[in-house]
Amino acid sequence: MRTSSAFVSQAPAGKNPGWGIVLSLVLAQIAWSGTSQSAPSQTVILRPAPAPPLRIEFSYNFQKALPPFPKEPVLPGKEIARGLIPTFPPTPLLRVITDNKLRLNTDHTGDFVAGKTATYRSFYNGHVVFTNLTVTTIRDGLEIPYTLDIFTYEHGCAGWLDVRSGWKGQFTVADQPWRVVLVDNLNGQVGPDDTLFLRRLTGAKTNAVIALTPVPKTIFLDGHAFNIGFAFKPGETGAVVEAVFSETNIPFGTLNVAARGCSYVHLSNSLVTAVLDAGASTSSIPAGTYRITGCVLDNTPGLLYQPSFIRCDRTVVVKPGETASLAIGLPLRNTVQVTRERNLLRLNYQLLGQAGEQYEYYNWRDRPRFAVWNGPVRIGAGALPFG
Repeated sequence: MRTSSAFVSQAPAGKNPGWGIVLSLVLAQIAWSGTSQSAPSQTVILRPAPAPPLRIEFSYNFQKALPPFPKEPVLPGKEIARGLIPTFPPTPLLRVITDNKLRLNTDHTGDFVAGKTATYRSFYNGHVVFTNLTVTTIRDGLEIPYTLDIFTYEHGCAGWLDVRSGWKGQFTVADQPWRVVLVDNLNGQVGPDDTLFLRRLTGAKTNAVIALTPVPKTIFLDGHAFNIGFAFKPGETGAVVEAVFSETNIPFGTLNVAARGCSYVHLSNSLVTAVLDAGASTSSIPAGTYRITGCVLDNTPGLLYQPSFIRCDRTVVVKPGETASLAIGLPLRNTVQVTRERNLLRLNYQLLGQAGEQYEYYNWRDRPRFAVWNGPVRIGAGALPFG
């Protein structure tokens, strides 16, 4: 959520009608896939592959600034910043800001004189960016490689990492093939900070990507529930991930879903993540109390970027043998809450769906706008930030 200061009028958003008071998008209805019998257990080998980025924040500025590493080159007159990439063990980095360079100690020792190092040069794109860095984690003697980019500021050592490598494979649910991509947060263990991407490989939804964070221990997909286990193992040419999908039987309830303009909806609790085809009006899903953790909207022609789900505070209770209801997705609406602090008016902007779920939509060409009025006279106007 972002804030700005002014008073809001319901002014049009410009050329893009999505930034008025109502975001108008195309609505779609998609058929529910059938559920035939699938194998009770599948073992899938996930092999190294490019992946959607996984963002990891970092900051080594001010009170978090690191002391010199055990061995550093003598760099008189150079501005230097230090940090650690969160591999296992951590990978020390030495940023020579004056020279637009970044040095990595790839043997994890902190020795930048006689140790194994790699040097990268930055470019500027709103941030200082270093691309295609190669780092490793070592677990039980197994070396696990990663590729990442670093985005930082002009001075110091703070910003974020984008992990761009993962492990890819394919498994089958109800005779339907699914692509699965696992992105690990550099520590060589599958845990709550990692992401699992799913994509159906046949039918009308092959472009819809489902991102699940944290990686679920049990997943409900196409009418089947699977316990999932992951383990890094040595492969013929390097580290791979062994994924075991074991079908399980658990109590079910019924959920009526009115999901307009969506491809998939996913709900999660501490035990299971349920991925629902949004085209099905009624679904049998494992019983439980769920948080709404994702809604994948259909692609809408003409938008610079597609709105993406951020969060939702609503819960859905599905009881065994009973029916619950959920309305989610389009139409999206622009909302602004205005509060006053003495002579300051504070605007809180959110883009919300039917269930109160929040989306982000980045369009630098045509931001949501506001105007300030004193009676019939407009005395100011501007654009709202995103969030």
